Amino acid sequence: MKKSFPTLCFFLFAFSSLHSQFSYWVTDPQTWWGTPNATIEEALFTFEPKGAYTEVGMYLVFSAGEYTQVFDPAADLEVNYFFELPEKAMVTDSWLWVEEDIIRAKILDRWLASTIYENIVNRRRDPSLLIKQSATQYSLQIYPLPNGSSRKVKITALIPNEWTETEVFTSLAPEFVAYSPKVPALRLQVINPPGEEEPILASHPEATFRKVDDPEGRMVYETVLRPEEIKEGNPIVLSTSPQWKSGVYMANFGNAEGGFYELGVLPATFFERETSVAAKKIMVLLQYNNNGPIDLPYADYLAAIEQALLKHLRPEDEFNIIPAGLAPRTVFGDWKYADEENIKEAIALLNSSTISSINLPGLIGAGVEAMKGESEKGLIVLFANSIAEGEPETANALLAEIDRLWEGTEPVPFFIADYTYPGNFPRYYLEPNVFYGNAYFYTNLARQTGGDWLEPDCCNRSFTQQCQAIFEHALDERIAMDLFTTLDTGFTFNRFELQGARGGTYNSRKPVFQYGRYVGHPPFTVEVAAFSGNQLYFNTINPE
Repeated sequence: MKKSFPTLCFFLFAFSSLHSQFSYWVTDPQTWWGTPNATIEEALFTFEPKGAYTEVGMYLVFSAGEYTQVFDPAADLEVNYFFELPEKAMVTDSWLWVEEDIIRAKILDRWLASTIYENIVNRRRDPSLLIKQSATQYSLQIYPLPNGSSRKVKITALIPNEWTETEVFTSLAPEFVAYSPKVPALRLQVINPPGEEEPILASHPEATFRKVDDPEGRMVYETVLRPEEIKEGNPIVLSTSPQWKSGVYMANFGNAEGGFYELGVLPATFFERETSVAAKKIMVLLQYNNNGPIDLPYADYLAAIEQALLKHLRPEDEFNIIPAGLAPRTVFGDWKYADEENIKEAIALLNSSTISSINLPGLIGAGVEAMKGESEKGLIVLFANSIAEGEPETANALLAEIDRLWEGTEPVPFFIADYTYPGNFPRYYLEPNVFYGNAYFYTNLARQTGGDWLEPDCCNRSFTQQCQAIFEHALDERIAMDLFTTLDTGFTFNRFELQGARGGTYNSRKPVFQYGRYVGHPPFTVEVAAFSGNQLYFNTINPE
């Protein structure tokens, strides 16, 4: 790479219908022959919590790796990197290292930037091009990559967090580096964690952070994931402390002439719990079978379920677990509160005895017997990958038997997470429908109990994501609510909320974050109105 070449780096937003995926490769743009996978030589991800979002910096070093021999030794190659971010994420900048210089991207119109990029590639200069292809999909192109050398980039994005009463979770896909022919060790740094507390890697609880020196004087904790710990489909989940003050989070940026504010409200804090977010009794039924093409080690199966329980259940909820087997029974003799200690104890008990792949009818029957009389606050979450009950005649007989087990009491809803590998599906034709695997049985079991069924491989979910999704479905309790934010001397405008309302209602178990602009002087005043349990509630909040 010659220093005399001018340098350009472009960053822009645009929309198209590109199919979402993670992929990265190298090519010679002068010949367009051969597109082997690009290698990620080094990877560092930084996390800096900022309320409802975390600012994530992704430092990546690309090379042609073992495929250098595919190209002319003197060729200037191009890196193509396709990646995904959550729908509400926001990329804020992109940087390209050119020898010792770091060049920041400019935001340009898509077509203008693309034209300039292609012209520069033809002239063998130094651009990179980052395009937002859809609501979740991005592409990055880097040129030139001298054959046998490497190029370094940084992408900065704001990733939406998931807040609970006790934790804040930030998730990042492992596929950012997992598709490299040689997966690098992944350095993770957390900058200025809330409360200056040591963060936790919820997805890798064995990982430990250490404090490291920072030239800017910030508090920085670091841990390193080994290549074998980075697995496709298992998100990297960071856990930090929420900054609630009496159920409210408030931050503002600006002055009296104008600024922006961020408000977080935990609905359950302000209304009577028995009518707005009543404690639940959750029975978890577990079937496990790792035979066939699906690769789901037993330890990963339990870790994903434990993570989902810790994330979605509240300490005042009660739970129990029944593993499949010849004579299924609960791991605890009685209901336990869903605090961290009890959840971890339940998973530890399962570690000592393998969960069977047999007797799904017996497992369901045991769950029904345990939940009789709990229709007002009870629910059953079933994890299964059986295909033996899907034939309609067999399924109908089993459904009738399950209905009889309730003995005239109101059934408890079943929420079913089916994780059967698609290649295992037998097909059953009931015109005009086609049912795969246990789809007919699960569809009707969910329907007759008022629950839900998440079909396998929906939206390319991993098992970890399937666990999170089924608990979010099961514990979604709707409340009609409105937030009005103002100032004692001033006003707010351009308000919007991060947790989108569904039919004017919100999930009362999840925080609601509102963003807006303001003119005037804090403090802020927040008026909360809600309708739940046939009652109206009003509250006024004065965040500190």
